[in-house]
Amino acid sequence: RSSMTALIAALRDQEARVRAAAALSLGRIGEAESAPALVQSLADPAEMVRVAAAMALGELEPSPSSEALVLTGFRRPDDAERLAAGWALLGFGTVSFSQELIKMLREPNPRIRQVAAAIF
Repeated sequence: RSSMTALIAALRDQEARVRAAAALSLGRIGEAESAPALVQSLADPAEMVRVAAAMALGELEPSPSSEALVLTGFRRPDDAERLAAGWALLGFGTVSFSQELIKMLREPNPRIRQVAAAIF
């Protein structure tokens, strides 16, 4: 428990490499309570951290609440955040169909459309 608390705190480290490593470690631990912190990391300015957070979220046990948290990433205006959210959903393996995913199939950015199509 204390290791998970320390890793969640490390998601706010000044070094992107540390934040990315912390996210990956949280994914390996697999505790669902790390999902909110990992979802926040989908908005990290460093791509390596966003990708690590998406991969970590994909390793957590899928649940309606974790899926709903990740779907919030699709509502953000930044394409990088939306892509990271899509990668996380893709890692879940099974996702509920939602209007937000259907909207992603009509996005102007082809990378977002590609991830959305792969999720289905």
